[in-house]
This record gives sequence, C-alpha cells and structure tokens, in this order.
Amino acid sequence: MFRYSLIVFLLCILCITPTVVTAATAHPEPYLEKEEIRHIVENTVAALSQEYLFAEQTDKVKARLQHELTSGEFTRGYHFGQFRQKFESILVNGTSDTGFELLERRQMSALHREPLPAEDNAIDSELLSENIGYIKLQGDFVKADRRSDLVDTLSTLRDVDALIIDLRDAGAASMDFAQQLVSPFLQPGTLMGTVSFNDQHEPVELLADPAPELSAFAGKTPVYILTSGFVSGPWEFVSYTLKHHDAAVIVGDDTMGMSYMKKTIPVSNHAELTLYYAQITHPLTQDNWQYTGVFADYQVKAEDSLETALKLARDQSGEQALR
Repeated sequence: MFRYSLIVFLLCILCITPTVVTAATAHPEPYLEKEEIRHIVENTVAALSQEYLFAEQTDKVKARLQHELTSGEFTRGYHFGQFRQKFESILVNGTSDTGFELLERRQMSALHREPLPAEDNAIDSELLSENIGYIKLQGDFVKADRRSDLVDTLSTLRDVDALIIDLRDAGAASMDFAQQLVSPFLQPGTLMGTVSFNDQHEPVELLADPAPELSAFAGKTPVYILTSGFVSGPWEFVSYTLKHHDAAVIVGDDTMGMSYMKKTIPVSNHAELTLYYAQITHPLTQDNWQYTGVFADYQVKAEDSLETALKLARDQSGEQALR
C-alpha cells in the first residue's frame, strides 16, 4: 500500500512540474515606482491636450489626474495591472470614451529583440463566369506595404464587366491601404474625405490617387462590396466612401461603426497610452459611420451576400427588382 501511494505521489509531481516551470518563466508584471507613475500622469495630461481628438472635453480629467498625483491615490507605487485599472477608470469616466487603453510597453535590448510577427493576410482574385471579377481580402493589412500586390491584382481584372470586393474576412487595416483600395474607382483628385484632429493640428484632405494602369475602373465598372457586422475602421472607409460617391453597391450586413482613428503614445519606460486622435468626414454627407456603421444597400446575411452580388452583377436590370 505504501509503495502504491509513493508511485501515485511521484506521478502527481511529474504532472505538476511542467505547470510550475511554465509559471516561473512567464513574463512578470512590472512594478511602477512612484516616479514612473508621475511620468505616466504628466505625459498623459500632455497627450490629452496635444493629441486627443476631443481635447476640449478633458479639463476635469486633467484636474483629477493632477489631484491624484499630488494628494490622491497616485502618490505611491503600484503593480501595472492595478494601476491600469484605476488609471483607465479615471479617463473613461471623465470623458465617456472607452477608447483609452494603458498598455504595457515591452522592453527590448540590442541582444534580445522579439521579431515582429508576420501579418497573416491574402489578396485572392478570381475571374468568375460572365466576366465577373472577384477579389477577397483576408487578414490584417497594417504593417506590410501591399500596394504593388493590390495594383497587380486589380490590373488583371481591369477588363471585367463587374467587380465584387469581399471584405467579410478582412481584419485590421491601415488607412493608407484603404485609400489605395478606394482610389481606382474614383476620378483622380477626387476628395475622398477630410481627416480632422484636435485644435492643435490642421485637417488633412484625402484625395484619390490611382495608379495609371487602373484608370479603366473609375465610373466604368460596376462594383459590389460584401460586408459583415465585423467589418470596421478603414474597411468602413472603403465602403462608406464608394457608396456615397455612387461608385459601389454595398451588399450584406451593416458594418460595425468605428470611424475614429487610434494611435499609441509612449508615456513611460513601461507604459504606452492608446487614444483616439482623428476622425474622417465624407465631403458629400459631412458625416461618417461612427456608431451607425455603413448601411448595406442590399440587406442580406453576410453568408448570402456573394450570391446576391452575383445576381446583381449578372443582370444589372434586376437591381430594382431586388430592392
């Protein structure tokens, strides 16, 4: 009996040991000393004035942060997670803006650098029956420059009778890539939108700038964009811009509704702050898709949108019947 118990005990130790080793090698949460907390607060106050989109609404928040720094809860050190909870609560409650995030800033040395993760994305294209082009964008298009790949893909389909662009499985994207996707379907120099910042920065106009070899699309090729409820941000810029320039028909679910643009600012050695810094306004609607999303012209389930778009593309005269 004793021998059996000993064997069971040793087996339990063997089962537990990997877990203990894994926990010991996990990334430890940093401890923020009082001085670093002061840096975080002071740099955040500066960012709220200089970078935050709605800087005029932050007077009470800045006063609260300064109070906590001098005579409140931020006069001592904290573990990162505990401080993050208190800090974000002040920002969100004071602005009613849930876009703030205090993130841990990973420390890199010359000898120990984590490789940047490769983006998992794809631009797939296909020529369907009746000379209908189909492009499917999958994954994230944030870091890598895919302009040449996009131009090459569109170039192979420039003689189609209709084009379907599928955004249903698209992930994150940069505004630069979104502008590249929109430009071929508008006349060169068309004002696509105005990017507004806070009062510290002048607005920026976004103009269509298509590659010369893609000029065949603008105003000549019917375009259908497939959307889902998960399409957001720059992809919504694509849908909203082309829809309101009468350059595309939107098919599927209404999109998520996120037009504010985010940036991340280092605020200390261990922390960085993510906040909204810009928004886009369409020149024709003088509005954007924030909160409402982009309304689909043809309201169908996302999984049925390709079939619907194919019907529209194959029979332009059938559009009114399907509305």
